[in-house]
Amino acid sequence: MLHENLTILTHDYVTRCFLGKYHEFVQSSGSINVGRNVWFGKNVTLLRGADIGDNCIIGYGSIVNKKIPANSVAAGMPAKVICSLDDFFQKRKTLQKEDAMNLARSIVERLHRRPVPEDFWDEFPLFVSGDEVDKYPEIPIKAQLRDSFDKYVNTHKAEFDSFESFLKASGIE
Repeated sequence: MLHENLTILTHDYVTRCFLGKYHEFVQSSGSINVGRNVWFGKNVTLLRGADIGDNCIIGYGSIVNKKIPANSVAAGMPAKVICSLDDFFQKRKTLQKEDAMNLARSIVERLHRRPVPEDFWDEFPLFVSGDEVDKYPEIPIKAQLRDSFDKYVNTHKAEFDSFESFLKASGIE
């Protein structure tokens, strides 16, 4: 996925500096390779020599100028691998419930209202089982899941049996 402000530079303008001092045109360009299933955060820059493997996440504002191996999460200036995709996946699975409950409590505290299902576009798997997708037309579940929608409908069992039980577990009556 190409996010906002992705910059791809296969060359730079050091040639102009060389011309000014040495009066010689010496090129400074190279290739960039991007694998399959790579997600770029906003404001990422790819410089010549960037080589990103399959199944990678490149964090917000990163500058990639070297090899990022497949199945990695990388961030920084320059971008460095911070963990494997498998480790990040497990971390997010562990934290998703806590984050969703914090969101629910934050809506009550900051917006002074009771949360509603459409507040949880990303958190719906916690309270929507696959056979209950039609109960929540206000959440764009099919759009969120894309090609994984049919598998979700056929196999997913939510941790909470309803939105109300999710709220109750979050401390919201």
